[in-house]
Amino acid sequence: MWSKIILATLVLVNILLIWAILGGSHGLQSYRRQKEVLGQVQSRLEQVREDNVRLSRRIRLLKKDTQYLEQMVRTRLHYVKGNEIIYLPAKKQASAGKQTTLPR
Repeated sequence: MWSKIILATLVLVNILLIWAILGGSHGLQSYRRQKEVLGQVQSRLEQVREDNVRLSRRIRLLKKDTQYLEQMVRTRLHYVKGNEIIYLPAKKQASAGKQTTLPR
């Protein structure tokens, strides 16, 4: 008699454990979702690390390499040397018929 009660209790506990593993809020589906999110976060972390290395190299070049610094200043800030002239294309305006002229 006791063995049947113990067996029924163990079967019920096994059924509850299987349900918890497969369908519970902390079950297999939740694990798969968390694993997918972890993969996305790790991928983004790798991208950020690569950006960090690239930016560190640029900072090092800007601090140490005067030719690189001069090139960046000239291209990004449109600086020129004393005997140079820079020509920038005129920006198009949104309204038709108006034209801008550059001062001389």
